[in-house]
Amino acid sequence: LRNELEIQLWVSQSPESKTVSETSSDHAMKLPEEKHLTLAEQVESMRCQVLAKWEEMQMLEKEIRETMTHAGMANTIEKTVKDIEAEALKLNSANSFLQNQIKEVQNNITDIFNRQKVSQESQ
Repeated sequence: LRNELEIQLWVSQSPESKTVSETSSDHAMKLPEEKHLTLAEQVESMRCQVLAKWEEMQMLEKEIRETMTHAGMANTIEKTVKDIEAEALKLNSANSFLQNQIKEVQNNITDIFNRQKVSQESQ
């Protein structure tokens, strides 16, 4: 752990950290003063860069998961609200239809009772 921290400190102080955005082929051509580094040090330096990029990718993936989840939930809720509104319209129209049917049946029953009274009175 101590060696890793020393290497990370050394890498952060080296000019290599300033040229992180370079491609690997450009990296091999530039920085001639780093040729004195051993192969193990170069590998460790690249390993540190890879780990740093990996951590950055993990953070970005986490942020994407968190923000995309909210967008997905918003879409789901919006769809659910539209479905509920459509169902409410269907229920309202069914309710109106049934109320009209009830009125018609009540009128028919009233007419039948009225006829029955008339027929009973005539007997």
